[in-house]
Amino acid sequence: MRDLHKTEAIRAAQPSRFGGLGLNFDAVFDVAAELGRGCGSTAWCYSIWASHNWIAGMFPEQAQEEYWAKSYDTLSSTSSFNPSRGQVVADNGGFRVTGRWDFASGVDASEWMLVVGNGPDGPLMLMIPKSDYVIEDTWFVSGLRGTGSKDVHVDGAFVPAHRTVPMSDMREARSPGRRVHATANYRIPLRSILSFTLASPILGMAQGAIEAFEQARHLGETSGIHLRLAESAAEVAAARGLILRDTKEIFDRAEGGGMPSVDDRVRYRRDQAYAARLAVRAVDRLFEASGGHSLFDTEPLQRFHRDIHAASHHTSMTWDKVAEQYGRVRLGLEPSSIDL
Repeated sequence: MRDLHKTEAIRAAQPSRFGGLGLNFDAVFDVAAELGRGCGSTAWCYSIWASHNWIAGMFPEQAQEEYWAKSYDTLSSTSSFNPSRGQVVADNGGFRVTGRWDFASGVDASEWMLVVGNGPDGPLMLMIPKSDYVIEDTWFVSGLRGTGSKDVHVDGAFVPAHRTVPMSDMREARSPGRRVHATANYRIPLRSILSFTLASPILGMAQGAIEAFEQARHLGETSGIHLRLAESAAEVAAARGLILRDTKEIFDRAEGGGMPSVDDRVRYRRDQAYAARLAVRAVDRLFEASGGHSLFDTEPLQRFHRDIHAASHHTSMTWDKVAEQYGRVRLGLEPSSIDL
């Protein structure tokens, strides 16, 4: 087969320190947070598209060549990783896929979808082109309205075997892409890093809310206002520190050829959700004290408040779920979820 690194798309996207397809996670986190200061929906879609191009790099070489055949700026959306949404049946060199998946953020601008379905031997990630699915506009929501996180329908589409990867291989960083891209990106378990790409736009939204609050001069000079601002700013800074510490540790280990332990994995998942929890708390504290003027549609603070709550409802950010896994492992029990 051709060396994928010599195709036009790969030549144009030279690997950075953190490897594969030019995807530098440090830059992804920074850009997502910066975009979030202005528009949570833009930041959210950016993070989805960037992280899913990383996931596309986990697929076999043939699938990657198809994915980037037109441009290395190809975009892909995804739905929730709930395999029960789709029926996946083996069929002569691949699978027949039927199902309906929701929360497909950025789907209108995407050329591909990544969905998860239960295959004959367990959950599979499937790469499906736009011609094989239908978009239904169901996204009438209170927050993150601009993400267009609609439903997608697949009706008996054929997905060749090379456009599938077992979720177990992605979880354990042994995907086919690891043999294609000799970079640290593909030596990291999927869940250890993926949700940091969602926490980053949430931090940006919180920072945007802080800045909007600071510009609301009508709030006056009461000490309570000052205290709220200080505590919220400290929470966002603390959340950012958690992300920076964990991601540095993750990549340092991957570059050294190591794999995170179960203890490490539950801690990363804990910190991803807790960073979001801190950011939401920071925005709530400011919104409570912002007065009636902040309720108008023209005021950015109410939009940040709605968007950050919508973002925090993502299943990966659900505090009770990930906190339970952390507590179980630390107290000597087996995790009750494979979402690590």
